[in-house]
Amino acid sequence: MTEFSADAAQMVRPRLMLTAAVAAGEKNIQAGYDIAELSKVLDFVSLMSYDLHGSWEDFLGHNAPLYPRADETGEQRLLNVEWAAKRWVDGGCPPAKLNIGLATYGRSFTMSSFDWEHDMGDPAEGAGKAGRFTAEDGYLSYYEICEMLRNGATRLWHDEHQGVPYLYTTDKQWVGYDDEQSIDIKVKWSAVIMARVAPSCETID
Repeated sequence: MTEFSADAAQMVRPRLMLTAAVAAGEKNIQAGYDIAELSKVLDFVSLMSYDLHGSWEDFLGHNAPLYPRADETGEQRLLNVEWAAKRWVDGGCPPAKLNIGLATYGRSFTMSSFDWEHDMGDPAEGAGKAGRFTAEDGYLSYYEICEMLRNGATRLWHDEHQGVPYLYTTDKQWVGYDDEQSIDIKVKWSAVIMARVAPSCETID
């Protein structure tokens, strides 16, 4: 920041901005950041509030849930957008400096069995199939997800206030992703958090 300020004064131009993309998980936050000190220097902080679950786990989980599920315990209850944002704000990051990361892709799994309820927390046996264009196991672009929906995948909405959609197919594929509906909810929620008011499900349409 000192160098950027000196450069701006010497060149008579606006100062370069200093920003950082930061982690959302508690272990990474504790190990890597002095939030209050960083926030004094950074112009803004981009919270990587996604990749909270994926095929590295042995159960189905959404990439970027807004809230925790009722049946989650321990560290799992901290893997959601709401908790991560509040953790950074409570740690000393001014809400006006905090950018909430939004995922425009999905994390996919292969379900262990089609006999389960296809719900979050159910067993998974590995990554979902690679997409035709992105060609990466466990990861799908939004347009590939839209193609799955057009081809008969079943879309469900998590009714426990996680505020996100997911889909499954008859060949045991499961994808957690964000769409227009969930992005709209997260944007409205972020306006509440920026105002430093605790969000609640009742206040978000």
